[in-house]
Amino acid sequence: MADPLVPCHRCEGSGLVPMEPALKKTLELLTATPQSTEELRAALAQEAPSPTAICNRLAALEELGYARRAGKRGRAALWVSHG
Repeated sequence: MADPLVPCHRCEGSGLVPMEPALKKTLELLTATPQSTEELRAALAQEAPSPTAICNRLAALEELGYARRAGKRGRAALWVSHG
C-alpha cells in the first residue's frame, strides 16, 4: 500500500504529509468486513497497543475519512474501511 497522504498538523492542514506508520498499519487491517476493536488489537498483538491506543487510531482514521463505524456487536463498536 502506498503511503496515504493526510493533512499536515504542523501547518494547520494546508499541506499533505505521509500517514504515520501506526495509523497506516491499522488502516491496512481494516477491511469491508466489520471488525471489533478487540479483533484489531489481536491482529496488532506484536505491537501490544492498549485498547485506548486502538480506539484513538480508529477515531483518527474516521476523522480523516479512511474508516467508519458499522454498528455494534454486543458493546463493541465495529469498524470497516471507508473508501
